[in-house]
Amino acid sequence: MSLKRGRVSVNGQELKDVVLWEATAPSTVEVAIVKMKKSGELLVWNCWRGPQNQIMAWLGNAGMVVEHDGDAWRFRCSDGTGNPSFDDLFVEITRMTG
Repeated sequence: MSLKRGRVSVNGQELKDVVLWEATAPSTVEVAIVKMKKSGELLVWNCWRGPQNQIMAWLGNAGMVVEHDGDAWRFRCSDGTGNPSFDDLFVEITRMTG
């Protein structure tokens, strides 16, 4: 994920971009928006490691189905390999205020 015109805080680090790997990230991660201009945007996409351990995205049949319900956004992701399957990875982002 990336915050255009802003910064996020994850695990005590203030960052512009964050990559969370399914194999190593905890099942719940708190990401706080700490600085954002009025025109800021939170961008979310799925990525994976390539044959030389490089970050890959936006290739093959990679994609997401996004469902929005109140303060929650659910992302069903296709990993890009083979036929599209939007059951490869499930992510939910919930907006919390306060």
